[in-house]
Order: sequence, then structure tokens, then C-alpha cells
Amino acid sequence: MTISTEEEYTFKVTLVFWKFYELGLYFELPEVRKYLEKEGSLKLYNDYRCKIEVPGQIKKGSQPLKWISSQSANFAPICFKIGGSDRLSCATVPNLVGKIRLEGHIHYGSVLVIHCELFFENYHKIEDFIEISQPSNMILESTGRPITEKFIEIRENIITLLKKGDFPERAKLESSLEPWHHTWLIWDAKPDFNRADYRFIGKDIGKNARYSIGLTLRTDKYRELDPVAYRDQINLKNLSPYLDEFVMITHAGNVIIPGPGLMDPNSMKNLLIDTLFGPEVGNVQRFLILMHMENILILADKFDKVISETRAKEESLTLMETIDRLENLETELNRIILELNKDIIISKISRLLFTSTFKTSMFNEMIEKLDGFKFSKQTDDVIARVRKTLNRQRNSLNTKSAAIENKFLAILNYLAVFEIAILVISLALDDLFGGTLWGIVQIVIAISFVIGAFAIYRSQEKKQ
Repeated sequence: MTISTEEEYTFKVTLVFWKFYELGLYFELPEVRKYLEKEGSLKLYNDYRCKIEVPGQIKKGSQPLKWISSQSANFAPICFKIGGSDRLSCATVPNLVGKIRLEGHIHYGSVLVIHCELFFENYHKIEDFIEISQPSNMILESTGRPITEKFIEIRENIITLLKKGDFPERAKLESSLEPWHHTWLIWDAKPDFNRADYRFIGKDIGKNARYSIGLTLRTDKYRELDPVAYRDQINLKNLSPYLDEFVMITHAGNVIIPGPGLMDPNSMKNLLIDTLFGPEVGNVQRFLILMHMENILILADKFDKVISETRAKEESLTLMETIDRLENLETELNRIILELNKDIIISKISRLLFTSTFKTSMFNEMIEKLDGFKFSKQTDDVIARVRKTLNRQRNSLNTKSAAIENKFLAILNYLAVFEIAILVISLALDDLFGGTLWGIVQIVIAISFVIGAFAIYRSQEKKQ
């Protein structure tokens, strides 16, 4: 039997956890801030900031977002406090306890981000943190219930509050998506803590990097993972510009090992807040792309159904009804495309207004790791396919409609010639038999015949 001599590491961490919801309203952020300030039920913060609470240190700090432009107020998320500090425990790990602080962030694109900071009191194994990372296992002391119920309550309260401000409703994004994202801040470890052991620098990889990967992936199989293979597979790199620090951004989650560089309160840029703000906004953009893409796919399915129904033999729709349905779908598609483009453009504006070079790389890395660019391209491909099919079907219907119209005009010409022939015959008969009454009878018969033929044709045309 083989006995492992590997030391069991435990960690002191803070978990920053984001939950994303779509609010379903149209608004500009300055208007919402003005309304909420006047309404007064929420405690608003002046800006986006990061409260620094280092375990084991009495002194606490607060980092505001720096290097912003004069136009940032038009795009900065509206931040507000949610309740007071609460305690939490883990449903599956009894000794894993701590406190939790909640904030709400209202972003462009009608997105609510519930920002949770979990401060754990003790050192724990990676497996314990994996358990508490599941929202259903986060039990609030004040309610004795999972935090997921609190999330739903917060979302409904914010939607109700904003609806009182008469902000117009936005077409509901039909989606089952309820994404979340984790950022782990590693402060200390036992039996020893050397930051370089947990990070990647070029080709060099620390001896304890698998622990960072374990937190990032939230997998209890981190001991079996090959850190080098994992790094190479997803092109992983250290985004921190400072020595002896580590910032890892991945699809599954983020791990940050802050040091003097990110924690310096006097620094003008490249702060710990950058490592939080960048991924949060990147996640918001990804969330919007996914929501819009899902709705475009739903619309594409409806469009395909209309086409298949139109082609089916048992189709009972008239030509005009089919055209109307296609036009309605095209209008809906154009609306979604406009909203998608607006959301993406505004998210790019945020990168320009709030970012240093480090933050730009944070944004881009987050979007890339979350497949945002890939989803965006796939969305464009779906839109192009729907438009191509729509144009082909519209052209087919227009051709059919034009053929019916040409046939209709030809029949009118035939009827006109027929009517003239009857009138000529009537005039000839009038010469033979004389009498005004007979002429009038002939004309009425001719006109009645033409009107009857026209009515029969129209009734047949409507069935097409």
C-alpha cells in the first residue's frame, strides 16, 4: 500500500461571487441614478469601488475606480448596498462559516449583477471551498435558507422599484440562463505560503499551481490535473503586471493572489479593483451576447416553422397572411439585432472610458476565456442565415404575388375586351330591333356578367 507524504494545504480566502439577471426594462443609467436618488429606498454609492478587507488586519481600505473619463457617468454601473452584513454557513461543511456582504450593480443592457463578498473565518481545504461555492449550499444566518432565495427576492424588488419609475418595458428575453461567476482571492495558506508557488510565469509553473487550478475549476480532481497541460490547453497566463502576484482569468472562474502592487492605495492604476471590475463587465457583455443569441435562435426556429407551414400541403394560410407573418418576424429580428449591437457597442465604450492597458487586457481576456468573441461571431452567422432565408422566401412570395397580379391584370384585359364586344353586339342588335329599353338591358347584362366574373376570380385569388 502506498502512503502519500504530501502535506495537506489549507487556505484563507475571500470569494467574490456574481449572479446575473435581466431586468426587462429600457433605461439610461443617469436617469436611473437620478430616479433612485429621489426615490430614496436604496443606499447608493457614488461610484464603483472595492472594499478591501484583508484577513488578519484590522485596517480596512476602499479602492475607487480610477482612470475614468468625464463621460463615465453615462455608462458606469449604479452600485447600491443590499441590507447589512450577514453571516453564512455551508449546508454540507458545518465548520465552514463566515460573513457575507451584498451589493447590487445595475449595468447597461438592463442587467442586474448581485455582487456577493464571502469572508471565511478559518483556513479550509479546496474541497470545502468547492462545496460553499454552490449557491444552494450558501445558508444565510438571518433566514436559515439558501442564498438563492435571497437572490430572487432582490431581483423582484429591483424590478418592482424600477417599474414605479415608469421606465418602459423591454421585450422580455426568453432565456433559461441564470449564470454566475466566481473570483477567489487567496490571502494565505498553511503550512507555508509563497505566492510564486501558485502562479504561472511564461514557461515556469509553480509547484502548487494545481491548488489555484482547483479553485478556478471548482473540482476535487485537482490533484490529478496536469497544470502544464491545463495551462497550454486554454492558453493560460498571468495577467498581473507586478512581481510576486497572480491574476488568472478563465471560463470557470478567476483566482487572484494580491500583493503589494494591487493593494497599494496610492497607485493610480492597476489596482485590485481592476481585477474585479474588468471580469464583471466582461461577464455582463457575455451574458448579453448569450441572451440575445438565444433569442435569435428562438426567432430562427419560429421563422423556420412559418416557412415549413407555408410549404406544407395542409397549409391554410392565405398568401397575404403568410407575408404578414414573415414581415412580423423580420421586424422582431431587426429589433433584437439593434439591441444586440447597442449592448455590444456600449460594452466597448466601457472599456475605453474605464480602462488602463491592464484593464483592457482584463476585458479582452475575460471575453476570450468566456467565448464571448466566439458567441458573437456565431450570432452574426445565425443572423446572416436567417436574413438569407428570409430574403429567399420573401422573393419567392413576391414572385408568386406578382404572378397572381399579372394574371389578374390579364383577366381584366380579357373582361374589358369581352365587355366591348358585348356592347358592340348590343349596338348592332339595337340597330336591328331598335328601342332604348333593349339597349339598356343589354348593357346591364354585360356589366353584370363582367362583375360576376371578377367576383369569382377574386374569391379564388384569396384562397391562394
